[in-house]
Amino acid sequence: MKPEISILLCVYNAENYIIESLNSIKKQTFTNFEVVLINDGSTDNSLSIIENYISKNSLDIKLYSQKNKGLTKSLNKAIELSKGQFVARMDADDISHPDRLMKCLDYIKNGKYDFICTKAKSFGERERIISPPNSIKRRCFFSMTILKFGNPFVHGTFFGKREVFKENLYDEQFKTAQDYEFLCRIISINKYKFGFLNETLYFLRILPSSLGRAEGSSQVKNAKLIAEKYFGTRFYLIPASKGFKRLFLSIYKRAVF
Repeated sequence: MKPEISILLCVYNAENYIIESLNSIKKQTFTNFEVVLINDGSTDNSLSIIENYISKNSLDIKLYSQKNKGLTKSLNKAIELSKGQFVARMDADDISHPDRLMKCLDYIKNGKYDFICTKAKSFGERERIISPPNSIKRRCFFSMTILKFGNPFVHGTFFGKREVFKENLYDEQFKTAQDYEFLCRIISINKYKFGFLNETLYFLRILPSSLGRAEGSSQVKNAKLIAEKYFGTRFYLIPASKGFKRLFLSIYKRAVF
């Protein structure tokens, strides 16, 4: 039977977390899915752990190994290899709620959406609910106006029709912040219908080494380039701002949206 959903899971040195991530997939209440798993040249025990997991479980995991190419290229390969009508993103150190696939699929079908996101909750070094601000009430969360402040969505919550991903592969110019560029692009072409499922169905692990936390990180640098590309300015980009300006933009964003 052809899978209805393809979960894209790219792994690089996730030996400490991959079992927990795969177990959360195994516990899904919706079962007609495949996992397209790209081992992106891991140098730790990730590959052997994954192979052992596959041998002991009945999950439909399609494992592909390659030399390290980075997340962006790995995601594009996973998209090309996917067979499902819908695509769900997930990171190798995160956790999906057991009802994530079922609720996302029901929501996207009932609303006749092309692409949706959900709320997420971070855990580990810091715990908080992650979702767009008051725009939920005003239904303007998927807009270029709000994206000029940065990406308010967690990449791992991306869920949409396969053709949305296939027609708009991630821009391989950006090894980081590729999700921000992807959203700016698919929203700017004004072709798809977007929805936001206001439930916490994804759990984002925050570690001291997490991308984007360090000042001058490649994620922030790329976000600046993306903001300039789509908005002509990086002025409103909150992750690239400091001190009073960052506080002002955060307050202004919440006041407007």
